[in-house]
Amino acid sequence: MLDSVQGVLSGVARGCGWQHLAMYLKLYAKGPVDWLICGLSCQAGTLLLITLRTKWNRLDLSHNAASSV
Repeated sequence: MLDSVQGVLSGVARGCGWQHLAMYLKLYAKGPVDWLICGLSCQAGTLLLITLRTKWNRLDLSHNAASSV
C-alpha cells in the first residue's frame, strides 16, 4: 500500500514542477532501502541455515501427531 502511495506522490511532485524535491527524497530514501535489502538477505540466510540444519528425520509428520495438538 505504501509503495502505491509513494508512486502517486512522486507523480504529483513531477506534475507540479517539484522534480528537484522528488530527487532529493529519492536520494534520501536510498539509504534505508539498502539497509532493508541487507536485513532481508541476513534473515533469508539465517532461515535457510536453520532449515538446512534441522534434523527432518526426527520430526513426526504423521496425521496422528497433528490431531493431538
